[in-house]
Amino acid sequence: MASTTKADSPNTCEILSANDSVGEFRRDFVCLNDSLHESMQDNPEVIILYVAMVIFVMVFLKMVTRTPRTSASRSPKKDAAKNAAKDGDVKNKN
Repeated sequence: MASTTKADSPNTCEILSANDSVGEFRRDFVCLNDSLHESMQDNPEVIILYVAMVIFVMVFLKMVTRTPRTSASRSPKKDAAKNAAKDGDVKNKN
């Protein structure tokens, strides 16, 4: 069994370009994808940058979508609950 190298085997773009029944948009899209794939294999820095950007977006979205922290004395819900508890204590003493 003969081993095929990267230079010996045709890529998907070359196969689709030889077929006349394939549409131009599909052929261009596949050729663009093949060139992107080859450049990512040749330059590992691109993959490192891609992973870093994905992590950055994840952290950014996590920070943006979390509810803001409020202190116990500044929270209107807690203040209302404290006032209601005080009113209840006053009513119970009478």
